[in-house]
Amino acid sequence: MADWKYRPRAEREAEAEKRLNEQNQAAIREETPEGFASRNVKVITFVVCLAIFLILFGPVNIFWLQKQKQAGEVNGAVMTEADAIRLSSLGKNLRLEDLRQFEGTLNESDSVTIYTVLFDDYVLMAMAPAGDEQIDVCTLTHIDTEEQVDLMTGDVRAFFEAHSE
Repeated sequence: MADWKYRPRAEREAEAEKRLNEQNQAAIREETPEGFASRNVKVITFVVCLAIFLILFGPVNIFWLQKQKQAGEVNGAVMTEADAIRLSSLGKNLRLEDLRQFEGTLNESDSVTIYTVLFDDYVLMAMAPAGDEQIDVCTLTHIDTEEQVDLMTGDVRAFFEAHSE
């Protein structure tokens, strides 16, 4: 019988204790300083990952851009088999200037200049020392068979006849 008299007081005390616990927890949260494992973790992680990415891939990109800067497309006429035969008649007097009239790719480095011309089923590649117009090596390669002929000393006409369809 006495239980019913004290029940509301017990409930009130339980509610008061619950509110006091909530207030204490809120005060503890307010007093706790932000640490490493706080809301800034995502920002810190992003900055660290970005720094690692730039360290690892930054130099590669710089060297790639420098290489692309040195390589250039040269516009001109499309080379034909007749043009290749005419160039082969120049022999050892073949110069880069003779090839620049044809559409191709010019790659220059500190030691060598490479000029590449693609036409029909063939690739013509000429190499000269850097800063020199005189070509040292000039090969004509059939793309499918990978057979080659030296454009300056070989029989280019016979090479074309052997690969004609």
